[in-house]
Amino acid sequence: MVDKQYLLSDDVMQDFIVNGYVVVKPALSPDFHKSAFQQTLAAIEKGEQLGNNLLLSKVPMLQQVFDDPTVHGALTSILGQNYVMNQHRACHYHPPGSQAQDWHKDYPLGGNVRYHRTRLAMAFYYPQDVTADMGPTAIQPTTQYYMTPSEDAGLSLCGEAGTVTIVHYELWHRATENLSDKIRFMLKFLFCRTEEPQQPSWNAENPNWEPNQTAPVEHQAIWEHLWKWHHGVQNGKMNPTTVSSSNDLSGLQDGLNDENEATRLNSAYALGSIGKPAIPTLIEALRQESKAAWNRNLDRGDFTNPSQLDSIYGLAAVGESAVPALTKVLGDDTNWWTRAGAAAALGCMGEPAHGAVPALVKALKDDSEWVRRNAADTIGNIGPSARSAVPALIEALGDNRPVSRWSLSDSPLRENATIALAKIGQLPQSAISVMEEALQDENQYIRSWAAIALERDC
Repeated sequence: MVDKQYLLSDDVMQDFIVNGYVVVKPALSPDFHKSAFQQTLAAIEKGEQLGNNLLLSKVPMLQQVFDDPTVHGALTSILGQNYVMNQHRACHYHPPGSQAQDWHKDYPLGGNVRYHRTRLAMAFYYPQDVTADMGPTAIQPTTQYYMTPSEDAGLSLCGEAGTVTIVHYELWHRATENLSDKIRFMLKFLFCRTEEPQQPSWNAENPNWEPNQTAPVEHQAIWEHLWKWHHGVQNGKMNPTTVSSSNDLSGLQDGLNDENEATRLNSAYALGSIGKPAIPTLIEALRQESKAAWNRNLDRGDFTNPSQLDSIYGLAAVGESAVPALTKVLGDDTNWWTRAGAAAALGCMGEPAHGAVPALVKALKDDSEWVRRNAADTIGNIGPSARSAVPALIEALGDNRPVSRWSLSDSPLRENATIALAKIGQLPQSAISVMEEALQDENQYIRSWAAIALERDC
């Protein structure tokens, strides 16, 4: 357990939900950071590749940064008590003369849907002082919920050696141009939530969302929804100031087709806040949007899931009452893109979608790769309530059907199935044996998640 003094406050958590980042400083000496910098530089000069697990294996002292109670407390506040460090890590080496990057999001983990709910976070660690001329990492606060970046110049993350910036995985960011004569390192680590929130994991005192007075009012419904989700309120009602009524259905339906992304998302969440009366509108929107967007999503060139749809957020915001309608679509619709979208909406919803587990188990054998992949990802988000899916997930680990040319991974379904087993936890001996075998798998992510599954069952 984390000492409460190291957990975030309500104000800081609300700021994270709005802006998508928080800056913390581990209680480590300047000599520690100097040594971390030197060891990293020495490894690079030897020609070492410092991606993924190699970063920690070559510079093991870096683990101390994330064992520090201040950093651990912030990650616990954001991702829950039992978060894990993902296999994916990277050393961003930015020597003098390095050019600025374009604004980007990192690749969607496993090629899955990008969730607004905080299931993934990254930590950016500087082992040296970073000034504005050294090409610091820059972020665009408040952009984590959008598929297009802002036109703003962004915020450059400068700071002393040891500065750790924890960001929502979907926050738009980039490296800026290094105009100095110094090397700038940024060491990036990825962390994953393993359990859906049942209660606050920070120093929570006020359960109510306090509207942010410095940001556009139009974002308040999204932020309040996520605030309540972090509190473990899966199907709760919003405050009257952010709720639309069923009389607004027509206008909100039009808003789902607006050219402006913010308007579309605000409409989706507003419909979700209406609840049950909005389900037919959102289901029809899912059908239309999935048909129009699946090919465009795949052709983006950044491994975007075809079910990256605005309507799924509204359906997830409705909560459990939307599960029967989504289950019917998942089982009956003749178009794979609509079935995949239904699975994605259930995955965005997470634990309240437990009633869809039998349909999701069937979907693991769907003819469509994307339906299968989204179904496995969704089962993982549902967590322990999906324990009846364990035999089907074990079977999915043997699914070696070819993957599409859009796949970042060679085994996306198998990866998602392994992650789901790790999140479900308390596995039967048959599954534990399979996870032990998976420790020798050729896919490094399957190996790492199998290790996490076994560790969680100890």
